[in-house]
Amino acid sequence: MMKFAKPIKLVLLLPLTEATRQIIDHRRLKLLKPGIKIINPGRGALIDESALIEELQSGHVGGATLDTVEDEPLDAELEPAGGWLLAGHG
Repeated sequence: MMKFAKPIKLVLLLPLTEATRQIIDHRRLKLLKPGIKIINPGRGALIDESALIEELQSGHVGGATLDTVEDEPLDAELEPAGGWLLAGHG
């Protein structure tokens, strides 16, 4: 059986549907390699923001680049978490 290495980056390019809403949650974040970088140019609701904040603060997620967040303006809790970049989509 072939064994795959855990990725060091996760790029989310999904449409937002009921099946993909918060598809990246606590459980899935814990399965990822420590230090993973998450890039989401898609919909903010693909990621459970409270789970992302917790994993950024713990250092399990090494960084996140987000084009948008689920509830704009930005959740005040995300700001002090550090390790993220919010890229405006004008």
